[in-house]
Amino acid sequence: MFYFDLINKVLINERATIVSFTPTLLRQALNTLPKGKHYNEYFRCVFVGNGVADNWTLMRCNMLDIPVLQTYGMTETTASITALNYNDAEIKAGSCGQPYFTDQIRITDINQDNIGDIEVKSPSVAVGYLNNKALYQSRFTNDGYFKTGDVGYLDDDNFLYLKGRADDLIYTDDKILYPEEIENIYRSVNGIEDICIVGKIGADNKMAPVAYLSLKDQYRLTSGNLKEFGQHNLLNYQVPVEFRLIKKMPKATNGRILRWKLKGLEFKII
Repeated sequence: MFYFDLINKVLINERATIVSFTPTLLRQALNTLPKGKHYNEYFRCVFVGNGVADNWTLMRCNMLDIPVLQTYGMTETTASITALNYNDAEIKAGSCGQPYFTDQIRITDINQDNIGDIEVKSPSVAVGYLNNKALYQSRFTNDGYFKTGDVGYLDDDNFLYLKGRADDLIYTDDKILYPEEIENIYRSVNGIEDICIVGKIGADNKMAPVAYLSLKDQYRLTSGNLKEFGQHNLLNYQVPVEFRLIKKMPKATNGRILRWKLKGLEFKII
């Protein structure tokens, strides 16, 4: 459990200089930051990892003079293995940055959107999973790259762009949907506390996106409002066909949404 009132109190009143958040935790910290308050004069930046912060969150940070350093990494890589330099933040918006000098990243099994599996080689990769040697070995290629399970792409300057988890992708007809991309657009809607996009097989046996969402107190949104917003900001096939209201989004301790738990939750179609 994270006590954001206490975290913000320290960042405002003490000489804390750096804090590390996931995108979800960063949003929660901003939502609980007292109005008119700013982090202390010695504060340097927020490291953001385990996902890419959405544009609305980055805009809020910019308005509050909170520098954000987007990174990429995971538990198995002993935290981050890429970082986006301040000087590149504007021109490379949406990127997780370039690999550190000790690390290598490559993209394999590239699909029709030029997105592929992210594989890394680094001296910081963990040496194994406790009591599960077979699983650990299955995560490596023959030439020593670790298969992260994430998908993304590298641009011509070797900057990494993360598109999400391979297991979360939604395949519909000849299109591929990247749930986090849709979620990040919808997070700018006033009243949405959190949102998660999953696939649903319809009556025509085709997969379509469905949105689970929780709302902030005192807010009411309709399916019509949300679909209209999507039609103005997304491609037609990316707009969720159904919006399911839930009381609370299931999350891990690091703030990451536990998508697999959504199927067992009660919901109300709005």
